[in-house]
Amino acid sequence: MNLPIFEYLWQLAQAVHYKKIVHFQYCREFDEVSSERIVKLGGVIFSEYYFYLVAYQTKKVISRD
Repeated sequence: MNLPIFEYLWQLAQAVHYKKIVHFQYCREFDEVSSERIVKLGGVIFSEYYFYLVAYQTKKVISRD
């Protein structure tokens, strides 16, 4: 999905409001391997030019190559 950043933020805010569980792939800055996450959202925070996702991991999925 290639959406503008505010569209992503709106979708995340709606997911927080409705207490949804979301699934996404995550890769740290210098890692070559991404891993999947299934999380329950707690909130979206903006601080000093960055957005942070507050979430609780519900199920760990094995990393992919």
